[in-house]
Amino acid sequence: AIDIQFSSHAHIFQEAHVDVSNCSFINHFASRGSAITLVSDSYFTFGNKTINLDIRKTKFVDCKCKTEGGAVFVSRYTKLFVQDVTFTFNLPDDDHDMTQAFVRGLFIYSLAQLVIIEKSKFFYRYHASYSSPSLLHIKFSSFKPDTRILILYENYLFCPIWYHAETKMQFENQTSLISFRSFCKPCVNDMFSLHSKFVIEFEGSVQNQSQLCYVCPFGGYCANGLLSSKPNFWGLVTSTGHIKFYQCPTGYCSKSKNPYLSSSALQSCFNKRDGVL
Repeated sequence: AIDIQFSSHAHIFQEAHVDVSNCSFINHFASRGSAITLVSDSYFTFGNKTINLDIRKTKFVDCKCKTEGGAVFVSRYTKLFVQDVTFTFNLPDDDHDMTQAFVRGLFIYSLAQLVIIEKSKFFYRYHASYSSPSLLHIKFSSFKPDTRILILYENYLFCPIWYHAETKMQFENQTSLISFRSFCKPCVNDMFSLHSKFVIEFEGSVQNQSQLCYVCPFGGYCANGLLSSKPNFWGLVTSTGHIKFYQCPTGYCSKSKNPYLSSSALQSCFNKRDGVL
């Protein structure tokens, strides 16, 4: 792990740069920023100079923390640049680590005054009975509006199947961004999602909106974002990417002890037919 802290005795006369490239951080754990921590404050700078953290072509896998920034934590009076980086969190279902539900910024927690993240991928693969923590958590509240810069370009968030992506933003005077947070959340009951890949982009006040859950179709059973066919129904994905169910003839399908099959079972009739051909 990389832990960088500028003490009160440091005087920065020019822009300081910390470059991290072509690295892998796997299974780290800390109170905050388990893989990379960059801490500075106004007393550590001279002439409004900042500490710049540049992360490129690097992988973070299952990096956890107790409070903020599972993989990366960046304090105020810094600038953060992230390009072509992959973040993955894929703990198994039997790892009941509830502390991660309350983490702010499971991948990145940033208080930097400038954040640019581009061409990066975020994989959240943890199916849980609770909503996920914020995955990207970016705050600007301690800076003047004209110094807050956030650019997100060509980034992808991959949520578990049947989840949807959700972004929450807070503005000051309806124009100046204060905070930006991204989540993966399961669809509510009677809703489902076919998508797992979502574009995460932001520049100024423009943000990509592709995060949708759909009403459960007739013949389908939806719970906790999961979709399966009801007994005696056949489901298929249409050419337009939607799911449609058809009712099978009476007695055509064998009865199952579990009437609602697994989340991938759209075809309850498949291989469960009775009778003589």
